[in-house]
Amino acid sequence: MAAIAVGNRVRWTSSENGEKFSYTAVVKRIDNNVTPRAFIMDVEELGVPIMVYEDDGTFEVIENSVKSSPKSSPVKNEAKIEKKQEVIAQPSTKKRKPRTNGKSKKDLAVEIVKNNLEKSRKEIIEILVKELEMSPAGANTYYYLAKKELK
Repeated sequence: MAAIAVGNRVRWTSSENGEKFSYTAVVKRIDNNVTPRAFIMDVEELGVPIMVYEDDGTFEVIENSVKSSPKSSPVKNEAKIEKKQEVIAQPSTKKRKPRTNGKSKKDLAVEIVKNNLEKSRKEIIEILVKELEMSPAGANTYYYLAKKELK
């Protein structure tokens, strides 16, 4: 068997519950720090990446995308484990509308509820959605906070 390397197209054959199956995949990563080695592969038939251990069946290199020179060994061509990059949240690019007179949404919601006590809960929530540009779920929360404060 040719050495499996990142970028190789391989045919993986195995069996489960006595039924034999075979998939074609491209090797994306090899983890040499576990025994048996683990291959992360994009399986063409499934359209998703999977992790398969070296002893989970047989592997046949269909297309060797790694060009090796006589001096290089297969070990040098195999992937090193990629370290996960830390994802740093970026600030939102959405511009927020300034609140009226520096009041919070809660203060504005209390005012709206106070000025519309004769209306139904549903009508007040619709006003909160429109005036404070919130979702119906958010408006419902602020409605109950305002009612609690007005008691």
